Amino acid sequence: MTQTEEILDALKKQIRSRGLTYLDVARALDISEASVKRLFSEQSFSLKRIEAICDFLGIAIFDLTKQTRLAEEAQTSVLSVDQEQALAENPLLFLYFYLLNNGWTAKRIERKYQVESTKSTQLLAKLDRLKLVELLPRNKVRCLTARYIAWRPNGPIRKRYESQAITEFVSNLFKSSDDHYSFQFGELSTASMALLKRKLTKVEKEFNDLIDVDLHLPPEEKESVGLFLASRRWVFSVVELLRADGL
Repeated sequence: MTQTEEILDALKKQIRSRGLTYLDVARALDISEASVKRLFSEQSFSLKRIEAICDFLGIAIFDLTKQTRLAEEAQTSVLSVDQEQALAENPLLFLYFYLLNNGWTAKRIERKYQVESTKSTQLLAKLDRLKLVELLPRNKVRCLTARYIAWRPNGPIRKRYESQAITEFVSNLFKSSDDHYSFQFGELSTASMALLKRKLTKVEKEFNDLIDVDLHLPPEEKESVGLFLASRRWVFSVVELLRADGL
């Protein structure tokens, strides 16, 4: 993908994340919707036009190019067993790494969670030794992994936190008007199940794309959101009752 394609792809993500359409962009630029579509398809944007769209979206061109760099860098990281084990054994270290990897600064973590500066420095040093971050002067860090991490199936992190996370997530559904929940079941062929898995994976990727898009936003404009996707071979227990009754 060329640099132009990367920038335009980031621009499209910004438009989608705000629930806008090409028509909205066209109205802001005082041109036709067809013209906007042509500009994107032909990749014929001038810098002035890109700047105008960024102004409309409320984002700086610098932040837009930052998103292209984030997308280009690492898509997914898989940690070593030793790295996962160290995070699994120390919940505070795990939280610290998670927040740093999602754009938080050490200072912000200290303020939000009232972590003493000495404790903060110790945690940063441990993450540095684990080669998860690079510790820079004045406790600034550079993350050495992708923001999205694929935790090992049956690995230390999943064994330590997965059951707890799922239980807490499900038990708090329906508590907010922002919650969305849907449960469906039916019969699918093997081919359809494979297609469903690909679609769920695509939704997962789009969720992570939106996180990348919003990384530059100030903390007060964001909320922590959980997304749970699942499909499995499953038979409702009521069916077994029917079988037991000989129906």
